[in-house]
Amino acid sequence: MDTDFHKIICNNEISNSPKAIALGNRIWVGCRCTVLKGTQICDDVVIAANSTVFGVFDETKIIIGGNPSKILKRNVTWKL
Repeated sequence: MDTDFHKIICNNEISNSPKAIALGNRIWVGCRCTVLKGTQICDDVVIAANSTVFGVFDETKIIIGGNPSKILKRNVTWKL
């Protein structure tokens, strides 16, 4: 979701503007994940099931997950 679907206005300014989501190549997203606005994830990343992901993840070959999201493992690869 790249938006909150509503506006919060403080001092006549919108304080929760939409922010783009940037996903790299070869990202494996587990079931029931939520990726929030402003999230940036580079290539070769696994997102664990049931995770709420937000923030910038600029490392490759990692598993991220949890609530809040964090790096769970490094130096991970996979094959189909």
